[in-house]
Amino acid sequence: MLSWPELEQQLRQIIKAVFHFIKARRREEATLAFAALLFWAGHSFSGWLPKELNEFIGARGLLIIEIVLYVAGLVLFAYGAVRVWRLGYVSELPPVKDRPSVIKGPSAFTPGDGELFRKLGRENELQELMGYVLDNQVPLVILMGESGAGKTSLLRAGLPHILTGKGVRVHYWEDVPTDSAERLLRAIQEDWQAPAANGAAASAVPASLDELVNPAAALGTEQHVIVLDQFEQLRGRNPVFQLLRRVTREARPPHRITWVIAFRREYRADWSDFIIPEQQCGFFPKEISMRLFTAEQARDVISQLIQEADLSVEPAVFTNFIEAATNDRGEVVPVDIGIGLLVLANCTTGRARGRSRSAITSLRAGPKAC
Repeated sequence: MLSWPELEQQLRQIIKAVFHFIKARRREEATLAFAALLFWAGHSFSGWLPKELNEFIGARGLLIIEIVLYVAGLVLFAYGAVRVWRLGYVSELPPVKDRPSVIKGPSAFTPGDGELFRKLGRENELQELMGYVLDNQVPLVILMGESGAGKTSLLRAGLPHILTGKGVRVHYWEDVPTDSAERLLRAIQEDWQAPAANGAAASAVPASLDELVNPAAALGTEQHVIVLDQFEQLRGRNPVFQLLRRVTREARPPHRITWVIAFRREYRADWSDFIIPEQQCGFFPKEISMRLFTAEQARDVISQLIQEADLSVEPAVFTNFIEAATNDRGEVVPVDIGIGLLVLANCTTGRARGRSRSAITSLRAGPKAC
């Protein structure tokens, strides 16, 4: 039987080892191990004590201590089991309670926003673009505009929406300067094939970009629009230029594929290096120039978005918004509207009244704290 000093020393060592184990292990492991230790201590407690101490505590006292150890071990075991269960079971995310989806900030509208985008002042550009796409004599369309004019929103949200039900498939690709041809082909292949109707055999998938110059009947009879957005990222030696060179020189009407090239206006000089030789050979692509909004157009667009987002904006704040977003030429960059609405949506009504103008004046710097 251990003497009291020996028992005290042994208890200190056990406690020290327990704390070291807890610090060195994850919470779940340490909790379950400590629970097992308490169960073992409750079972063996009376055997550790000297005979004199057992007699002093008495049978009833020993029973109470054992019960306490068992209960503590049970509580820790339950806690550890819950922790382990939570690690293995991930509950569904709660519904997002964030700003309305119409508040995009600097981001572009997406295909799901097509109906909303139709209300935002770009009907003329969409009508012109749809006319070119549905004309099987037009193989190539150029869309140019200043940065932030909304080219990506037009192509991702507006174009697919106006072509719904017209038997035209839209393939959107954002240009990247590295491995461009391979990535473009992979993007087209992924959504080229439409589900076969009435048990008919599904069309084949293009195995190379060269097959898209004059697509064979095996690739299906559908009309396709291939959008190459942010084309300014590519330079003249990129293989995509070689593909477009073949399209301009070898593609024969009626065209089943319309190529839509979108780039910033300042890229026009680089594009001219490519297209002037084709123009000298008699090929002239259709061009659409996407202008910035006038102040009046911006007023209508902002009013529409505020209504769709169910924002409460006082007339003075609305006026400040328009004035701050209008540049020296009397034009408004569409992306600035999105950023400005993001500022307003993130501000409480009372604070927005006093600080709206200073916040909106710094639109191009991005949203700031209210």
